[in-house]
Order: sequence, then structure tokens, then C-alpha cells
Amino acid sequence: MVILRGVQVPGHVVHSDGFRATTGDLITVALGFACLRREAAAADEPSRVTSEEGRDCELVGVSQSYATTIFADGWLVEAAGILLYAQDLGPAADLPPPGTRVRAQGSLAVAEAYESAGFEPAADLLARAEQQWLVQRIVRRSGPARRVVEAIDSFRTGSDDYLLDLAGSGHAR
Repeated sequence: MVILRGVQVPGHVVHSDGFRATTGDLITVALGFACLRREAAAADEPSRVTSEEGRDCELVGVSQSYATTIFADGWLVEAAGILLYAQDLGPAADLPPPGTRVRAQGSLAVAEAYESAGFEPAADLLARAEQQWLVQRIVRRSGPARRVVEAIDSFRTGSDDYLLDLAGSGHAR
């Protein structure tokens, strides 16, 4: 069982893309990873995704093969059975070649349609990336600089940002 805390849902995804969630429901989503730092991982370091409230997500995984014409800083990584659409936000560096073991820190978010469409073969990769997750908790972030936080049971509309705590098997559906 993989538990991910603080998975971001930007307000525009709720407002314009129609994303919805209710505590206790299963949702099917792919995840994006905003990579702040990465380095080579040791061959014996186990694959994992660790995401705790208030801390950067840390993952150890293997970069995957893909093609893209729109993401100069985008790559794919599989960690703990989860295929993530990654984007480097840290210092410029060469992207990891397919098959490279990496350790990275950053943040998780629900992947948007343009992210999953930006990697080829799009349908095959999306089928691997989408997983069912149990929504364990929802936190709304609102107000100036999104500093007002409040635990809620569900969201259906609005432009606030949200954080989700998700539980899943780490296997594509």
C-alpha cells in the first residue's frame, strides 16, 4: 500500500477541468512530479515514493523511455509501481536516459491532460500512469497566498487549491 500526503490539485484543474473528489471515494488519476533535485540512486536502493505532509516528496525509481516534442525539461519515472510525469524545476541538467536509477525530491500533483498528452505513445503511457486512489483526506487552501487551510469532505467547484492524501496499491488499473 502506498500512501501519498499533500498531492496538489491546482484551482484551475477544479474550475476548468472539472476535477472532483470526496473523502472515502476512489478516484482514477495520473500523477505529475515537479522535480526540484535529482541524483543517481544506488543499484540496491529500493524503489519508493515517500510523501509526508509539509515535506518534499522523495522518490527512488527508474527513468522510462518516451518521446516528447513539447517538454524540454520533461521525463518519465516509475517509482514503487507508479508511473509519474516529471518536470525538472531545479538547475538545468541533462535529463536521465531511460533505465537510469534516480533519487529525486519535489512535489506531487494530479497530472493535467496536457502533461499526459505531451509524451508519446500518449495512450499507452496514460494507461500505465492512471491508477485508482482512495481519497483519505482533503485540505482546501484559500485566501491570500493560499495560506488559509481547512480540512473538508469534498469539492466540486471553485478556484481554491487543494491537497489530497491518497492511498493506493502502486499498480496501474
